[in-house]
Amino acid sequence: MQYRRISAEGNGPMVPAIGDERLKDMRKGTFSLSAYYPGQPNQPLRVPQQKAAMLECTGAGWAEVIRALGRSYEGDGYGMFNAPLNANAPDYDVVNNSFCWQNWATNKSVMIGFLGPNAEDKMAIVAASEPFAVAVATGGSTTEAIPNTRSAWLRLATRLLLYGKALPNGTELARGGFRVDVESEIDKLAAGEGASASIQGAEQAGMFLGFKHGGHYGLPNYLVPIGLTAGSNAEARTNTNILPTRDPRGRDIQTLYGAFNGAKADYWCANRAVLAEMRDDRTPKHGEICRHLAGRAAQGTHPTYEGIQKRERLFEGSAVRSICLALSRSDEPGSQESTSLDDPSNPFWLDQGYVPKQSKEGEDEPGLDDTVGNWCDMAPVLTLSSNDDLSRQNVVGTYDPDTQFAHLRGHDLGAQKGTILLRTPGGEALYPAIADWENETIRLDMDNTQP
Repeated sequence: MQYRRISAEGNGPMVPAIGDERLKDMRKGTFSLSAYYPGQPNQPLRVPQQKAAMLECTGAGWAEVIRALGRSYEGDGYGMFNAPLNANAPDYDVVNNSFCWQNWATNKSVMIGFLGPNAEDKMAIVAASEPFAVAVATGGSTTEAIPNTRSAWLRLATRLLLYGKALPNGTELARGGFRVDVESEIDKLAAGEGASASIQGAEQAGMFLGFKHGGHYGLPNYLVPIGLTAGSNAEARTNTNILPTRDPRGRDIQTLYGAFNGAKADYWCANRAVLAEMRDDRTPKHGEICRHLAGRAAQGTHPTYEGIQKRERLFEGSAVRSICLALSRSDEPGSQESTSLDDPSNPFWLDQGYVPKQSKEGEDEPGLDDTVGNWCDMAPVLTLSSNDDLSRQNVVGTYDPDTQFAHLRGHDLGAQKGTILLRTPGGEALYPAIADWENETIRLDMDNTQP
């Protein structure tokens, strides 16, 4: 494929190019033909001008964002993490720079992209076939058929073919600036296909089934999806309009992938091994990353726990699903949510021990964000008693006075001995001697306690 830069300074030469689905191939410098035809060698892919331009413009965009963070208080970088920026980074306004935006596919490339390499054969097959219609969404969940779709398709295909053959190096198709001499030929051909006046009028305006040509659209707008989550009870789930996986109007779960900080949310939700790395090497930066990614997954404390430190994900007072739960797919590897409380790579269910205590009476109780933070910091927690009644009272276990040793079990207790405080039913405080202290088990010598 090819494109040209069209600007007030003059039209540039044709540049070999690829589409966004081939970006990985651009980085490798080869077209992965073997992925489509096993046994075939991959082909060289040389688009150096496009690659250099993309790197410069995306680099300028990143530099613009980094500078907007403001100078760091420490060092020469930007923002709270002192992000570095190369002294040679581009410093122009990307959105208003024609170098990055005034690039248009040639007519021949548009023709091939829409019709394929054998355009005449495809058009002949469609022209000889029975009339057909295309069903499109018209609102709600219903669809309607658009009549004369074959005529409209043939009219558009004819335009693409004529422009691609007569003006292969032009950019009229991509920019919507059609030429009168070519249009008159299209009118003659389209009349023989019985195209309606309304379709002709729409096509003359540079449209096909409501889609405009390049140059008519600005930067994308990102909307907060409505109906992604439901309440915790069956009635709320029934009455809430849950987003579908896909919807022709774009109001669906797939649309979430285009939200800025939610981009590739499905990838990070399914591949959580990085969280174990963030917890093992707890730098401030890793802590922030852990909180961000773990916060997408955390649903609350385990449903089996009903004690005073129970937490669940809420929005405006109602229980909602985490984004990872909303995006989970039972048919995709890694999408199943863990039922465990001690999975170091999955904070979907959190141990109640991570829930911080209320600092002062009367203040709002700590929320899920604080709990996720303690999980990321690997705060030590003790496993509650398997007895449901004791578990609801946050009791970690009971002790038989006729035995010498008592055991406490938990997670991330550390290798260095600490201090254990026990309280008797009468309120007496006791400090037992530590017989053994390991990362997941503590053995107490109850025959040697001090008040």
